[in-house]
Amino acid sequence: MNYQGGLVVAVLAAAVGLLVGGLIVLTIDPATADPLTKAAFFGAVFLFLSGLAVPALFVGKVSAGNREVLFAHFPTAVRQGVLVGTLGTVLLLLQSFRALSWWDALLVVVGAGSVELAFRSRS
Repeated sequence: MNYQGGLVVAVLAAAVGLLVGGLIVLTIDPATADPLTKAAFFGAVFLFLSGLAVPALFVGKVSAGNREVLFAHFPTAVRQGVLVGTLGTVLLLLQSFRALSWWDALLVVVGAGSVELAFRSRS
């Protein structure tokens, strides 16, 4: 699959995540929801955030860097988009457990940054 197909898949994943998350929010009471419903909601949030972050990061990398080799920026944008989606989902999950404070959020962000730096040092 080329990078244009990957961008289309990312946008479709964002649309599916928004649709599923919206349906869950509008139809189910969060206080009485079972764990499977909550897992589906957080999965939808992850899809939505990742699906939005991948095209945004790709466009940002292409406009800030070399415009000759566009497909070289796509794997990095996907990796960072998944990290952004994971970061947002973990922060929302911690908030739903009432366990989120500023230092916990800082630890999660530093952890995501460390994962990104580990990937960069490998290549």
